[in-house]
Amino acid sequence: MTKLIPYFRNEEFTGLAEEIAIGFKVFITGEKENRIRFKFWLASSILNSSVYQRFGREQSDFIARLVSRIKMELKSKNLPALSRTSVFDALQVFTKYPSLELLEKELGAFYKWQDCLRLVGRETVQELDSCRHCPLHCVKEIKPNND
Repeated sequence: MTKLIPYFRNEEFTGLAEEIAIGFKVFITGEKENRIRFKFWLASSILNSSVYQRFGREQSDFIARLVSRIKMELKSKNLPALSRTSVFDALQVFTKYPSLELLEKELGAFYKWQDCLRLVGRETVQELDSCRHCPLHCVKEIKPNND
C-alpha cells in the first residue's frame, strides 16, 4: 500500500509556488522600475513644458491645479502616484538628476524611490508623513536622567 503525500509536499505544488515566487519578484522589480520611469517622464514633461517655464516655477499653486486637472481628466481622485506631494518629489529629484542614467550612476543599478528621495533630502519628511504617533518614530524626547 502506498502512502499518500499531502498536496503541500507534492513536487507540483512546490513547483507552482516557486514559479509564482519568481514571477512575483520579476513583476515587482518591473513595477518599481516602471514607477520610477513614470515619475521621470512626469517630471520631465512638466519641467520641459513651456507653460510651466512661464507660469509654474516656484509656484505650488501651479502644481496643485495641474494635479487637480489631471485627476479630473482621469475621473479619479485617489491616484497615489499623482498626488501633489509625489509630483513635487519627482520634480525635486529630476531637477537635480535630469536623466535616469545620472540617477543610476549615483545610486547603482538596484534602487527604490525612497533612495531617490534621500538624495534630495526628502526621506525624513516622507517618514514623518506616514507615521501616526507611534512609539518608534514620534517619541524621541530625551528624558532627563534623575539619578
